Amino acid sequence: MSRRRSAAVIVVLACAIAAPALTQATAARDGYVAAPASCGTARWPVKTLADAAAASLDTKPKVATVVSLSALNAPPHIGNELARQAGFGGTEFRVFRETVRLTGWKTEDDSDIHVAVQALARPQTMVIEFPLAGCIAKSASASARARMAGAKAALLKACGGIAPGTHDLFPLRGTATVTGVGFYDKRGHASDSALNGIELHPVTAFGSVNCHAGP
Repeated sequence: MSRRRSAAVIVVLACAIAAPALTQATAARDGYVAAPASCGTARWPVKTLADAAAASLDTKPKVATVVSLSALNAPPHIGNELARQAGFGGTEFRVFRETVRLTGWKTEDDSDIHVAVQALARPQTMVIEFPLAGCIAKSASASARARMAGAKAALLKACGGIAPGTHDLFPLRGTATVTGVGFYDKRGHASDSALNGIELHPVTAFGSVNCHAGP
C-alpha cells in the first residue's frame, strides 16, 4: 500500500472513530432525551416543539388540505436559526388536520421520517415529517413528545414496519388523515415539497387503514 493511500485510510478511520464522540457531546450540550445517531440543526427546536414558543400553540386542529396549505403566504427567507413565526396567518402556531394521498417515504440524514403526500384529487404535493425521539430536546413538553412518538408509531404500524434509509423516496401508497404543526421549510429543498415550503412538522397524529409500502 502506498504512503499516500495509507495516510488517507488513517484519516478516514480517525473520522469514523471521532464522529460518535462528537455526536455524544452535541447531545449532552443540547439536552437531548437520548444520544442520537444523527440529528438536524436547521430550525431544529421549532421542528421538534422544543422551542419556548411551542407552549403557545393553538392545539385545536384546523381542517385543511394540501391545496389550501400550499396557497398560504410564507416568509421570504428561511434561515437556519429562524424562530417560530407569529406572522403569515400564525401558521407556525397552528395545528392542521388533512386527508392526503401517500406517495413516498424515506429516513433522512437528520433521522426524521420524511413522507411525501399529495392532494386527493389535485397534483399539489407537500412534505410531512416524523422526528426521531432521541433528536428531541428535553425542553419539549412531555405531552408534545408523547404526541410525536404516538404519530410515528402509528405510521410504522399502519404502513408496515421500518421506513427505508435511502436518499431516494421509496413508494408508499394509500390515504391517511394527518395532524401536525404548520412549519415553513426552505422552498425547493425537496422535489415533493410545496411551492411555499409548507410542511406539517412535526406530525402529531396519523391514521390510515390502507397504507402500504411498495408500488
